[in-house]
Amino acid sequence: MCGMKRTIGIITFFVFFVFALSACSKSTETTEVVLGNTNGNYNNSAMYVEAEGWIFYSDTMKDYTLTKMKPDGSEKTTMNESSVMGLSFADGWLYYAQMQENFDGYLYRMKPDGTEKQQIGTASIDIFANTLVAGDAIYFSNKADGSTLYRMKTDGSALKKLNDLATYKQTFEDQWLYYISVSTDPATGESKNQLRKVRTDGSEDLLLVEPVGSNAIIQDGWVYYTAESGSDLLYRIKPDGSEKTALTDVGVSYINIHEGTLYYQTADQGLIISSGLDGSAPKQLTESGGTGIQIAGDWIYFMGRSEGGRPYRVKLDGTGLEKAYSVELVLPDPQLEGAGIVRGLGTVNANLNGESKFVVQGDWVYYNTDTFTGPVKKMKLDGGDQESVIEKAAMRLNLVGDWLYFIDGGFYNSLARVKTDGTGYGLILDASCSELIVRDEWMYFINASDQNRLYKVKIDGTDLTLLSEDAARGLNLSGDWLYYSLTGEDFFIKEGIYKVKSDGSGRTKLSDTRFLTMAVEGDWIYFSLEDPNTFEYQLRKMKTDGSEDTLLDNQALATIAGVYEDWLYYFNGMEEEGLIRTRLDGTGKEVLIGPGNFVWVHFLGDKIIFFDNNIGQYRMMNLDGSELVDLGF
Repeated sequence: MCGMKRTIGIITFFVFFVFALSACSKSTETTEVVLGNTNGNYNNSAMYVEAEGWIFYSDTMKDYTLTKMKPDGSEKTTMNESSVMGLSFADGWLYYAQMQENFDGYLYRMKPDGTEKQQIGTASIDIFANTLVAGDAIYFSNKADGSTLYRMKTDGSALKKLNDLATYKQTFEDQWLYYISVSTDPATGESKNQLRKVRTDGSEDLLLVEPVGSNAIIQDGWVYYTAESGSDLLYRIKPDGSEKTALTDVGVSYINIHEGTLYYQTADQGLIISSGLDGSAPKQLTESGGTGIQIAGDWIYFMGRSEGGRPYRVKLDGTGLEKAYSVELVLPDPQLEGAGIVRGLGTVNANLNGESKFVVQGDWVYYNTDTFTGPVKKMKLDGGDQESVIEKAAMRLNLVGDWLYFIDGGFYNSLARVKTDGTGYGLILDASCSELIVRDEWMYFINASDQNRLYKVKIDGTDLTLLSEDAARGLNLSGDWLYYSLTGEDFFIKEGIYKVKSDGSGRTKLSDTRFLTMAVEGDWIYFSLEDPNTFEYQLRKMKTDGSEDTLLDNQALATIAGVYEDWLYYFNGMEEEGLIRTRLDGTGKEVLIGPGNFVWVHFLGDKIIFFDNNIGQYRMMNLDGSELVDLGF
């Protein structure tokens, strides 16, 4: 067996990062078959491969485009504007599946310098299955034929169907392909995974184990696989189905094998464990959870949980944990130490429940309605002159002076900025963030990279400061105080109301209230809840010192949109009355628009912009509900 190392990458099961290695498979008689990636990495998909002094990868920060860079991260170059997956390198060619809109694709290859790009055959590739290169053959699942297994030459010739079953996770050894298929019980309609093997010529398709999970690797005469659901015990079995042995007593989500050592992640916490191939001498390598596991050289690559796919790596012995990439951040700004800094509030509390998709300055509104892809756009306050500012997946927009500050969903939810004319884009802080408020030179945010704790950092990335040890959500800023609730088990229920000063002092618990939504304005906190005793829905307010808890309405299942210019705006989800406003004492109730379902409400000058789920478009109206217009997006 050869040990030729060719790839490096980061992995998850379907469309996450995958770092890969290429290796030689076990010799069969006199024929030695070289794989484009190792079996362990094919088990986890392949999105990175190292060859001829370059790392080729599918760039998730840019819609999975094919990109190359030097091993030190320099000379990053986009090679293909299309989305790609399933990278392999063999005989001087880079192979990949180029994705289409409906998650099928076609196979391509090119030279490492980007020349001689060519489509390989016309078969439709199932992107969520493997594309395995072994010697002069490519094995893939044909989506147009029920994701059944096919083989063809690396030049696209000699296409042959190998089985009649949907095939996933295929790995290769001794002229056999080991794979997972999904079977359905005709009597009950229940589905379950099978572990099977088939010869590379399509003969002798055999069932080994049923049911199994979502992992299977053939390695040196043993098949390693997880039990049903992909998060149960790890087993191994001989290729003839004998000697089935449990290797772990904990649930396992991802597996890999490297130089006689088994590596896996625990299903509950995502901790990386190493052990002998027989499961002996387990050793915990990481203290925090991750997703995916891939090995390249002396490193294990994985993605941090709850961090937007941020890639990390740790050495095989568990030391040296670090981010798996380098990034250039903005430079410190000397103006922050002088009088030249522009001051202001980046977004108002009234727009925080709407996720701050829109901000306004003068006659211009800056917005991003698609925070997964972008772009950031601008338009006049009357809805006219719409144009693009920058192609970024920007979330939680803030605008101070000539700068837009936001969470960049295209770079693992890091903090970023760009000028309102689209120039000067830069990353401010390389950490995963979920909420953001900017005021003057400070950015206040919830740090998912540190257990959702509350932080602040200057707009040039300096003076990063922890403000609260609490796992926070629902951030509001009023005066010198930040208001928030705790992250609980129920996504829709917020746990308690807290405040802390913007310098991190004075943390105070204001209420044990479990509530639905909250808005802070001036000296008052407005919130909605379900009374645990009467099960009535209530709309309430209390002073920011925790006193004078007052009932405003005991009828409404209220989702608070915001408090703006002496009015409280909310939805009544129980009756679907629509968007409502009342005076801050609960009187003067008015239905502005409805009945209907309306979300992402923003208050911009004398206008309200919101999304109408009934027609699937954003609309704009005056604060009193008059002059309703469609914005066309």
